[in-house]
Amino acid sequence: FAAAAAEVAAARVSAGTALAAAAAGASWAVLPPPVAAVAAYGGSILGAQGRRKMVPAMDAAAKLELAELLAPGDYTSITPTTLEAIQTKYKVPDEVFTDIKVDLYAKFLVAMLRSPEFKTSELKECAALKEALAMDGEALGDAFFACAEEIYTTKVAWTNTKVLEDPESLERMTLDKCAFLASRVMGDHDTAEGAAYTLARIVTILQLESKQDLEDRCFDVAMPLYQTALDTVLTKLESVTYDNLAKARASLGLSDRQVVEEHESVFTNELCSIMEKADFQLDKDGVARLAKLAEVLGVSDADREAMVLEQIIPVFEFDINDVMARMMEDPTAEVSEAVGVVCARMAGLSMTPKQAQSVIVNCLKANLAKPFEQAVSYARVDNAKGALGAMQATLESKEAAAIMLEALEENKLVPVEVVDEFFNSALPPVSSSIAKQLYTGMLLDALEAEEPEVMDAVAELEPMLGLTDADVLAIYNKECGPVLNTKLKENLWKMEKGECSPEEAKQALDEYTSAARVPGKVLESVSMSTYQERLESVTSEGKIMSKDERADLDNLRTFLSIADADVLHLHLAASSDAYKKSCAEAFSAASNGIVSAEYRDGLAKVADRLMISEEDASKLFNLAARAHLEPMAKKLVDVFERNVLTKEQYAQKHGTDDGEDFTGDGTGDKSLGIGEGSGNADLPGACLALAQFFEGNGLLPEESDEEGAKEESPKYAVTASGLFQEKMFEELFRTFKVKSMQEQAGSKYDLAAKHLGGLLGLPEGVTDRITSELGADVYKNFVGQLLNTKGTVEPGDFQQLVTIQQSLGMGEDEAMELLWSLKKGFVAKKIESALSVTTNPDGSTIAEIKAVAKRAGVDIGSDMELEAKTLMKLFLADAKDAVLSGRGLDKATGEPSPEVLSQVQEDWGVETDVAGGAFEEMVKSGLAKAAEQAQGALQRDDQKTALEALEELIAFSPFAGEGAKVENEAMKVDLVKVYKDAKADYVEGLNEEDAKKLETLEAALRC
Repeated sequence: FAAAAAEVAAARVSAGTALAAAAAGASWAVLPPPVAAVAAYGGSILGAQGRRKMVPAMDAAAKLELAELLAPGDYTSITPTTLEAIQTKYKVPDEVFTDIKVDLYAKFLVAMLRSPEFKTSELKECAALKEALAMDGEALGDAFFACAEEIYTTKVAWTNTKVLEDPESLERMTLDKCAFLASRVMGDHDTAEGAAYTLARIVTILQLESKQDLEDRCFDVAMPLYQTALDTVLTKLESVTYDNLAKARASLGLSDRQVVEEHESVFTNELCSIMEKADFQLDKDGVARLAKLAEVLGVSDADREAMVLEQIIPVFEFDINDVMARMMEDPTAEVSEAVGVVCARMAGLSMTPKQAQSVIVNCLKANLAKPFEQAVSYARVDNAKGALGAMQATLESKEAAAIMLEALEENKLVPVEVVDEFFNSALPPVSSSIAKQLYTGMLLDALEAEEPEVMDAVAELEPMLGLTDADVLAIYNKECGPVLNTKLKENLWKMEKGECSPEEAKQALDEYTSAARVPGKVLESVSMSTYQERLESVTSEGKIMSKDERADLDNLRTFLSIADADVLHLHLAASSDAYKKSCAEAFSAASNGIVSAEYRDGLAKVADRLMISEEDASKLFNLAARAHLEPMAKKLVDVFERNVLTKEQYAQKHGTDDGEDFTGDGTGDKSLGIGEGSGNADLPGACLALAQFFEGNGLLPEESDEEGAKEESPKYAVTASGLFQEKMFEELFRTFKVKSMQEQAGSKYDLAAKHLGGLLGLPEGVTDRITSELGADVYKNFVGQLLNTKGTVEPGDFQQLVTIQQSLGMGEDEAMELLWSLKKGFVAKKIESALSVTTNPDGSTIAEIKAVAKRAGVDIGSDMELEAKTLMKLFLADAKDAVLSGRGLDKATGEPSPEVLSQVQEDWGVETDVAGGAFEEMVKSGLAKAAEQAQGALQRDDQKTALEALEELIAFSPFAGEGAKVENEAMKVDLVKVYKDAKADYVEGLNEEDAKKLETLEAALRC
């Protein structure tokens, strides 16, 4: 500033400049570089656009004096009053004085940028000078922009791109420092919008790529300084706090997010340093120092723990693997020594049991996985020998892991549940085929060795390899089954030949299976296969085994330790055809199809001989019954067709001129079909015979005798379902119901009536529907007759209705609902009939409809479900009749009666708001139409018609709320005269009623 003042003074030769020049030369050489450089002011770096040209003497003198005040570098003595005094002294306008301050501040920034290295003190200098000059954000922005223009001219415009892209070049460092100063100073001393505007201008003038490029440059400037602060933290950790670092970041414009990676790096480096100095240990002091460091750096507990574990786990894993290797080399070594090593290392690394537990488990699994993965590789190339060796190594690792886990569990380092579950997921997953291949190799080796401990070890591999019981059984059956089968048959042959006793044969077999460690399921499978072969030999070709053959089978089951229940399915498969054949013979022997008690006892003995359970025997009997049912069903359908087809239709369908006599007595009428009125084929009797067949053979469902038991749909074990189309059986059932009703034979057909639908295989819903439809038809006809003759159902008719209801098996609710529906249907038909005659029903039609509904006990408005347009039509017709007939008026006042109109609306169930609008429109239309008809009739000299129209006009007028539209005054007079002439007596004039109507007419015409 002093140099600037001196140069200005030298350029302005005057009486007062000598003192300024002398003052300017005092002690400026020791000022900071930016101040000294700005003092060498040689002219404004501000553009001239928009500025007043400085008055040479006054403006220069003001700048000179301001520069002299700034020259010492201590701005605390400069106050707003000082600045105002200088501006007033030299009469400098506000905008020019602002330009002077901006120019000096910009020159100060340019000088500061001559040193490309940033110092934190420079931010304080910029802030202090800004306060001293009392610059606002806009002026500060202009100063930075002017500085950027100067830097562009001197550092960018004539510098090649390669130099500007080199972070270590002086030019690039200058640009970055300029951007950083602008970002920090403007960010602290201007609004967010103002700072953003200034920085956007600087990005443009310095030709930076983007705002992000500017932010990256600022980060590059700030981070080395922050790293220096972090280095200080490590040397003064006890005295540094999180707030100290936060202030440092804030001063450099760094966010918490930007320094996370650097904080983690500092923490990790310090952790490694601590461990290296302590022979890869992490004692309590180290943990405490790291906790303090994490607190200062703002590292969360979770992140701190994760970073610590990342460094100490490899050390812990190394020791665990070393211990396991030594245990594998020397199986006799004391496991307590190994556990001691693990515990010591865990304590030395300050690990918690929970942290150590997961590492230990993973290490043990890794030790198991290594030889196992090699075994898998061998198996994939069918190297059986290599796979076997690797699997044996896997078993050795498994044994060592088991010993270690047990010891660790005793020392409370690993919980028992982890030990129990460890081996279920210890091996890496492999495909089922590879697992079976590896297991098979181990099994064959173990079977050959015949060593119990080896077999036990192989068995432990099953869940580890993910093999199911079915997988193991299949492998044993394939590899061990054939040999076991041969051994078993040899012992049986010796036993049957008398070379050994059953006990000796059994003992020999048990010794082999025990030595070979054959699983019980494999022995069971082979035993069952042997038994099945013997069973098939005595039951082939549908034979029924003899008593001796059955005894041999019983002995064989005892020898093989097979329970009777376990072979029932084999006996059923082998002997079901033979038993069904016996059942069919029993049905054929019965003249009426009902198997006698003697035959049933014989069938039970056959079933016992064949070892067929009672339940399975019943099912087979049912199958035979179903086969016997087929011709019975055909006969039943034939009887049905004779009832419903004419003789010609029957002959055409069956290709015959006549039919059999199904009455069974030789007297049946050969005329066929209801159509001819001679359908004598006994359909109810045939249906009863079918039901009796089911009953006699015990094929009907059992009924519960328990009181209050829940009634369920009966389940029929045998039905005729599928023998004919369901539609055919539906019609047969319907016809039977009609015929049985006509027969009126009391309980004769009750059995068929109760079960026929189920025996035919009809769903319960179908039979219920048919029964309901038939009952509904009868009920409808009776009620319809009552309504058509009386218009109502009188109390005396209900007793007969109840009788009909009960005879048809209709429920009370069903009957009442049907009755109500029929009443509403009757009223609906009356309405439909009335509206079919005229689209505009009159009062008499409305009255008739109301009377019909009243007699039927139906409320049209609330009970009927008529279309809205129909209800509206009826409502308007009734309302119009109320208007024209006068019943809509209050008799006392002659005014419209709200009660009457409300009742009309309620009678037809029309919504109030809808009814009101429709009524108003009807009245207006009726009034206008009456006025128009009256005028037209009078013009035609048809006074009678005119009088009728005037009567309607008078009726509508009280409800209209407005007059009739008659424009011609003479016409109004004529209309009134017509009414008077029609109603007046020559002597007495108008009576009281007609006089009131005349007043209404005159009011409507506005006379």
